[in-house]
Amino acid sequence: MEKEIKVFNSNHVAKGWKPYAVHWLGAMRYAVILIGTGLIVSVHAFIPFFLSNVGSISVKRLHTEMSLCKCKPK
Repeated sequence: MEKEIKVFNSNHVAKGWKPYAVHWLGAMRYAVILIGTGLIVSVHAFIPFFLSNVGSISVKRLHTEMSLCKCKPK
C-alpha cells in the first residue's frame, strides 16, 4: 500500500477545498510539531530512559490526524 511521493503537484491546494492561507497554517503546524518531535527524539537518543514514548505518540497522533480527510466540500 505504498503511495508514490509527488514532488510537485500544482493541484494540491485546489483539491483540498481550503484557501491557501488555511492550508499554509496547517502545513506549518505539522512542520513545527515534527521539528519539536525530532528534537525530543534526539534528546532521547542520548538519554534513553527520558521521554521514552513521546516520539511514537506524536507521530501516531499526526498520522491519525492526517489520515482523517477534512477536505471535502460541504
